[in-house]
Amino acid sequence: MANFKAIMRLFRKFDQGMNMRVFGELYRWFFSNLQVDGLTLDLDSTVMTRYGQQEGAARGYNPRKRGRYSHHPLMAFVSDIRMVANLWLRPGNSHNANNALAFLDDSLDKLAGKRVALLRADSGFSEHVFLDDLDQRSMHYLIALRLNQPLQRALVEETNWWHWMMA
Repeated sequence: MANFKAIMRLFRKFDQGMNMRVFGELYRWFFSNLQVDGLTLDLDSTVMTRYGQQEGAARGYNPRKRGRYSHHPLMAFVSDIRMVANLWLRPGNSHNANNALAFLDDSLDKLAGKRVALLRADSGFSEHVFLDDLDQRSMHYLIALRLNQPLQRALVEETNWWHWMMA
């Protein structure tokens, strides 16, 4: 067994870039050995309140503790096997959809070519650019939308959508 000082020296060599390379390879190895295809990928973002001087924490939208420092991570889960597929820790002042396309690309890369049969995401991913990209990829997706007045009006004024759903 290695001495604890040897282990400490080893982990001092790891910076953010090294972590991303090592864990990227681990994820690709894991998913390439998985005997499942047609995965369901869930994307989510949340706010994590921080206390003290946490690296990368910033003041931003924090519904529970207004004005506190926080992180606003992006997370990807493979719901079929209940596995975390990707995680990006962002400052608390990041917009919901900030770097969402790059995060999706990174998540798909870590899945080692596995086919995503369905992508599900919360309303933070309901930006036009993100949705247009999913359409270009021909990816099936379900994304929650904020039920704001323009959306409510569009739903009420639409007359053909019942027919479309029955077809």
